Amino acid sequence: MTLLFSSPYRYILNIVRPIGEGSFLGTLVYFKSNDISTEIDRVEVAGEKVFQSKTLISPKHGYIGVFIYSKDKRIALHADA
Repeated sequence: MTLLFSSPYRYILNIVRPIGEGSFLGTLVYFKSNDISTEIDRVEVAGEKVFQSKTLISPKHGYIGVFIYSKDKRIALHADA
């Protein structure tokens, strides 16, 4: 089950999964980005790990990218198509 809540500042996607450790099993927060490629490049320069590079969701819904920081925490980026 996927629930999507939106506001002008962020999108929050909550995926119901088995109970476990780390934020990989929790809520994934999406921040709006004008250019995901630039943001992902900055993540790599800062020494963090890219989990999912810029990926097209659909022409209507735009792009997403996900990175990992502090070893096990994820943040996602969303950009319009």
